[in-house]
Amino acid sequence: MALVHKKVHLKRSMIMASVALALTACGGDSSSDDAEVLEEPVVIINNAPAIKSVAPLTVEAGKTYTYTLLASDADADANLSIFVDKLPRWLVFDSQTGVFSGMPTEANAGENEVSIRVSDGIDSVSQTFTITVTLPPSADVPVITSSIISNATVDTAYSYMLTATHSTALTLTATELPIWLNFNENTGELYGTPSSEDVGDHSVTLKVSDGDKEVSQSFSITVSLAPVDPVDPVDPDPTAPTTAAPSPTEADADVISVFSDGYTQITGVDTNPDWGQATVTTIESIEGNSTLKMAGLNYQGIQYDSQDVSGKTTLHLDYWTADATAFDVFLISPGNEVAYTVTATQGGWQSVDIPLSTFDGVVDLTDVFQFKFDAQNHTGGTIYVDNLYFSGTATVDPVDPVDPVDPVEPGANLVVNGDFELGNADVWGGTNNFITIEQGGSDAFIAKVIAPEAQSPGLKQTKIGEGVITAGQALTVSFDMKGSVLGDGGVVNALLFTESSAGVSKTDQLAPIAITPDWTSYSFDVTAGDNPEWGVSLLLQAACGAVAGCEVTAYFDNVKIVPTGSVDPVDPVDPVDPVDPVTPDVDLVENGDFELANLDGWLAEGASISAMQDGSGNWLAEIIAAEAENPFIKQTKIGEGEITPGQAITVSFDMKGTLEGAGGVVNAILFSEGSAGVSKTDVFLTETALSADWKNYSFDLIAGNDTEWGVSLLLQPACGAVAGCKVSAYFDNIKVLVEGDDDPVEPVDPVDPQPTEPTTAAPVPTEADADVISIFSDDYTQVTGVDTNPNWGQATVTTVESIEGNSTLKMAGLNYQGIQFESQDVSGKTYLHLNYWTADATAFDVYLISPGNETGYTITTSQGGWQSIDIPLSTYSGVVDLTDVFQFKFDAQNHTGGTIYIDNLYFSNVVSVDPVDPVDPVDPVDPVDPVDPEGPVELVGNSGFEDGATNWVTPNTGTIVTEGDNSFFQATVATAGNAWDVNLSQVMTLVSSQTYELTFKAKADVERTILAGLGLNYDPWTNIVETVALTTDWVTYSYIITPEFGDDNNRVIFDMGADVGTVYLDEVSVIAIDAPTMPIAAAPVPTEADADVISVFSDDYTQVSGVDTNPNWGQATVTTVESIEGNSTLKMAGLNYQGIQFDSQDVSGKASLHLDYWTADATAFDVFLISEGNEVAYTVTTTQGGWQSVDIPLSTFDGVVDLTAVFQFKFDAQNHAGGTIYIDNLYFGNLVVDPAPSAPVTAAPAPTAA
Repeated sequence: MALVHKKVHLKRSMIMASVALALTACGGDSSSDDAEVLEEPVVIINNAPAIKSVAPLTVEAGKTYTYTLLASDADADANLSIFVDKLPRWLVFDSQTGVFSGMPTEANAGENEVSIRVSDGIDSVSQTFTITVTLPPSADVPVITSSIISNATVDTAYSYMLTATHSTALTLTATELPIWLNFNENTGELYGTPSSEDVGDHSVTLKVSDGDKEVSQSFSITVSLAPVDPVDPVDPDPTAPTTAAPSPTEADADVISVFSDGYTQITGVDTNPDWGQATVTTIESIEGNSTLKMAGLNYQGIQYDSQDVSGKTTLHLDYWTADATAFDVFLISPGNEVAYTVTATQGGWQSVDIPLSTFDGVVDLTDVFQFKFDAQNHTGGTIYVDNLYFSGTATVDPVDPVDPVDPVEPGANLVVNGDFELGNADVWGGTNNFITIEQGGSDAFIAKVIAPEAQSPGLKQTKIGEGVITAGQALTVSFDMKGSVLGDGGVVNALLFTESSAGVSKTDQLAPIAITPDWTSYSFDVTAGDNPEWGVSLLLQAACGAVAGCEVTAYFDNVKIVPTGSVDPVDPVDPVDPVDPVTPDVDLVENGDFELANLDGWLAEGASISAMQDGSGNWLAEIIAAEAENPFIKQTKIGEGEITPGQAITVSFDMKGTLEGAGGVVNAILFSEGSAGVSKTDVFLTETALSADWKNYSFDLIAGNDTEWGVSLLLQPACGAVAGCKVSAYFDNIKVLVEGDDDPVEPVDPVDPQPTEPTTAAPVPTEADADVISIFSDDYTQVTGVDTNPNWGQATVTTVESIEGNSTLKMAGLNYQGIQFESQDVSGKTYLHLNYWTADATAFDVYLISPGNETGYTITTSQGGWQSIDIPLSTYSGVVDLTDVFQFKFDAQNHTGGTIYIDNLYFSNVVSVDPVDPVDPVDPVDPVDPVDPEGPVELVGNSGFEDGATNWVTPNTGTIVTEGDNSFFQATVATAGNAWDVNLSQVMTLVSSQTYELTFKAKADVERTILAGLGLNYDPWTNIVETVALTTDWVTYSYIITPEFGDDNNRVIFDMGADVGTVYLDEVSVIAIDAPTMPIAAAPVPTEADADVISVFSDDYTQVSGVDTNPNWGQATVTTVESIEGNSTLKMAGLNYQGIQFDSQDVSGKASLHLDYWTADATAFDVFLISEGNEVAYTVTTTQGGWQSVDIPLSTFDGVVDLTAVFQFKFDAQNHAGGTIYIDNLYFGNLVVDPAPSAPVTAAPAPTAA
């Protein structure tokens, strides 16, 4: 029942007084500037009002009730206000006389609560009483007021609520019930679900008694089978609709139509864009009507020209399915996505109207351009869709109940439709297919929310009290709730967010909330956050974890948010003077130890997040992520006004937890933020192995270049959509410490600060206009169709700035940025030229794009001045079609981001000369360290054998041969035996975990192999060796080796005895190097004949048709084709998973799948060969730092994969540690894979020199 709030004002004059006391210095003039005036307020003592009258507490139905309210105040001329907070409908209050009067009917029999308050503006007094309406003696019998429900359907829940009125308490009983029905004597609910065995009539008798008299209600319930649509006897189980979708009735001018023959369609509609989906989408004609068919739906996109649908209220669609159980509908704009789940009804056209409020707050309704239909979280199937359009006129938000100029009066409810008596969920957003508005037993409307397994639907109302609630204002949040929980994992959450255009300034988790079968009133006293620009938002959420059998049913009513007092906003006190840098080692995190016993200061996003106590009374944060969930806690504006750009930061916290199943991880991310956006993102933890005991984590980081709002810290357990996945993570003692000197020193000369943007234009290029193809430069004729800021969904803010009158492209906060232009043939040019300027970026990648694959060129930046770059177009040739280029992409996602200025972007045939001398000519700097002019120390003595066998151990058949001025080693193997039977070695000192480069020249008189590497010179003779395939020509070989052993008795070793023939070696070198992060040499050249392989990716073979090395499967991996020594190589950076697809191939006649890989950091990855049906993986455990060849027996996949029709690969590191992997020579061949190692695990004992 909606409550009526009334207010009466009685006039009063307010007295304000102050006393001014002027003090004048002795001998001074009263008008002197030295006079000081002090004002001291006079304290006024207020007397609270008093209520003098006593209300009558009983009245008989049909008779008049009256009560005159008398109130007084000891203060003269008191201005009294009377608030009527609660009043039964039959009672009326006269504000002129102060009289309550009315005549109750028999329907009002029982208790009727009245609540009033009298206030003088400072203090108030309340009077609450209950009027009992009794029945006349002749009518004092219970009266049943509910109407029976006499029909039920098989397998459908039946519910009937028995209600009655009487002057005294009543007892409800059921004296006759069928077996399938139950009766709740406390609530009066008759409920149950009949089965097919219950078809027919069932007698029911219910009784209501006051202990003396009783009345009965007897009726019959008829149980029927669910109605069945007429079935065509020829086609008893239709799999497709035979009739068209219903014709829509709204006027063409009132809708924005994406797909419907009944309306004018918007421009740019593509119902089947290539997003890598498995769905087969076609447009079918049904009764002459165009209908969209999505066969075998996994996911399907629809895209169209951007639309502003903020003036509409509903997304309408009609669907038909014979087998799908549910599907998700995403409405997409730039940024995040949110889904609406349609639970399908099979076998007929169904109309769905999705409130656009479902998407509002996540999706920008002024700029929507795509739909996604997704059944990956459901059972899939085939879906027909028609009449897809936006409709309805957006209504104006209800008028605030109080004047928004003045602070809200205490006692006013700010929630709109909180009692749901509108009969709908207007102004409430939520996951509507789980939310309904129903009538309770007394005909009052209530909200019902059902959360099935792994779902968390909720009612949410936003902008409550916008313009009314003030910072720090006291609020009371209250609601009535009842419900039930089936199985484990169910909960009800209530959260209050203080919100503004800057984000959420405070989150209040209202707890505890117990789920009971009876109506229970909950009330919570909270205070608003420090920025309630948009008021507050309230979320009431039922949630179930991914636990089989879990279901939560919750009913809500009488939802209120009442301000309980107005306060003047108080700016938070800054603990440190913002003028000076923050004192070192100050913890800037608020409530990082959770000892406030709550999550104050933290934004909590997700169902299973709470502050809890452990056994020792210590408070901590608990976050649980179930399958396909990624909850998090986030604190924003840490160190705002204190952290400076580039300042050293230490982030630390204690964490423990458990990982169940596969696909779980804990992420920790730090964002440097300002009003311009995020200037730097540090993903500093991706933990896949949690400890059951507390473990301290600490990370040293650097703030970004824009710390206007300080930093934000996000801690997030996450589970992929992997059955059985669950991450339980616990956090405590979260700190963000800043480091520096106790006496801060200005980092730059204040007279000449480090510039953050260029003050001079880029250098003027010198080539003739006719010799260049210019994309962006004021000095050249520009090609047609240039768009320097196409909408690719980037976060970068790109503008054209004027610097000294010269147009300059500014890419602020670069993650990635595209430039597109009319197609150009640049095959006649040799370089891509550009000038750049940056104050903070460390590197960025430049992609030149044509149809097909992409490859990038990395520019490592110099900061603080204009730089000229000429990129050889040979970097891109072989991957990019230089006769048809039409786009650039500038990408800093693999680097630290920042802001970059670009000018003079053109193709040419000349390498530009940088006019700026980077070295001061007065004081030149020697580019080579004079202490070590030779560079890295060579560990091999007599590497070219010019001193014969000096330093070398050359037993057996090895000799030193001199031809002219050159000497080399030669060994002949007449009979093949053990590899170590013929060998060459030299003793040296190695350091464990140090990376070395082994280089040598070699050939043989016949094609054969040898072993080369590094090892111990003593038992157990541990070694790392490479199998080297020699040709009959001199070839230089280079290998990167990182041994896990090292001392002064190690050796470089060549074992040659396994094959016959003569081996020649020369110019052997071993030097210590920094571990490479990418291959410096191309993958080995494969040896099988082109006709004997089916090649998917290799420059050395004919490639099958339809190869796409980077389909859009939603992966986080950044995949490009790189040129390494002129050889195309596939790079999968930050591999989570990556697909490769190609036209279907029959590989059943091949024996193995071959690939070469190189990685510096990955520990393992899974390779899936895919056909229609199930998948199976082969795990490659990696060797880091050199090219490795892998031949996977196709028998690994046989029996699961159809080898006659394979069409995809998937490379997957989600169950491993990830990393970056380079791939080449991916083909099916006939190599017989020998599982035995090709070389001994340990080398032979060191031979003794002859």
